[in-house]
Amino acid sequence: MRRLILMPFAVYALFGCELTDVTSVEGDLATNPPGESGTDQVALSVDIDIKPASVNNVVSLQPRGLSMVPVAILGTESFDVLWVDVSTVAFGPGEAEPVHDVANTCASCGHHLQDVDGDGVIDLVLHFRVQEAFDPSDAAITEACLDGLTLDDEGIPEEVAGVPFSGCDAVRLVSM
Repeated sequence: MRRLILMPFAVYALFGCELTDVTSVEGDLATNPPGESGTDQVALSVDIDIKPASVNNVVSLQPRGLSMVPVAILGTESFDVLWVDVSTVAFGPGEAEPVHDVANTCASCGHHLQDVDGDGVIDLVLHFRVQEAFDPSDAAITEACLDGLTLDDEGIPEEVAGVPFSGCDAVRLVSM
């Protein structure tokens, strides 16, 4: 079992990050960085936008080949989306992995890094297979979450390097 705990807010207030109200999370996305198993960690709260530019975030559960749902991780002045370790990101109850991995492939960054909310800050848009993110039995859910880890690289503020993050947005699942 892996746990996320909240640390003093002052550590993250320097960067304007909010903390999720999580005291315990199980599963791969609540993992500790490699080599630090068994330690507790802080979860950053990030804003996400399911189906950017869509008002009601309707997602069809009907199998239509390779149906995709875009999800944007919204960057802020205090959370740079380039800190996201895309290889750790998962979305929805099915914990779907992104279809397009933008890590280390800047040739494809152009259509993934964009300002989707018009605030002047770059956002990270990832695409997920609907059938991997949701199951028809999920039709009653009204919110879907995205989880992952930040990179633990040079140049990323130590306070936010290698920590879990999570964000949720409203969703309306339909079985047309």
